[in-house]
Amino acid sequence: MLTLKHWKMLALLQLTIQLLLVLMLLSKTQKIIIGLGNPGLQYQQTRHNVGFSAIDSILSNYSTHQLSHKDSYLLYKIQLPNTSLYLVKPQTFMNLSGKVLPNLWKKTGTNVDSMLVICDNLDLPLGHVKFREKGSSAGQKGLKSIIEYTGTQNFHRIFIGIGRPNIRQDVPSYVLSQFNTTEQTVMQQSYKVITEAIPYWLQGDFSSIHELFIKYSKSIS
Repeated sequence: MLTLKHWKMLALLQLTIQLLLVLMLLSKTQKIIIGLGNPGLQYQQTRHNVGFSAIDSILSNYSTHQLSHKDSYLLYKIQLPNTSLYLVKPQTFMNLSGKVLPNLWKKTGTNVDSMLVICDNLDLPLGHVKFREKGSSAGQKGLKSIIEYTGTQNFHRIFIGIGRPNIRQDVPSYVLSQFNTTEQTVMQQSYKVITEAIPYWLQGDFSSIHELFIKYSKSIS
């Protein structure tokens, strides 16, 4: 037969469990990764769509499920022990990438402080990758749109180098061109390295991201 003392101990244990559950819920975070690109089969595997390809690489390494297939974005979720990680492919075309943000913030509970953007960069050699905690758009129109919609440059981004066109080719046609077989092999390795960096980003270990990217970029120079 339970005594009053036993009942008090059980009540205390129950309260402790409830507090632990609350703390666990409070410790869970939401993060969001947005890969930039253009929707449509004609743009798949093009230089401007490396952000989409990086998202595909990350998704292939985790158990995921698709949350939304809207006109304005594709949304996926990876549920980790203490983190809900959302991955997004905007479907608004590159120059209007930022347009999806207000709806995404509301749907996922994320914000600009929990965001990582992945996009192409003309000034980096092919396949080279670089992490930045903040900064300008570096001329990338999708990134420029996100800066305009958020009103800040203070968010994380990963640049993937696509190189510059030769003097006979203009930039618009170059960024919308597809990689050749040799280039595609290099890019697949770049996406793999970015995927390896995601756990570091979730932990806030940015120095390890820099080290990983510098080492990889040197290896393909």
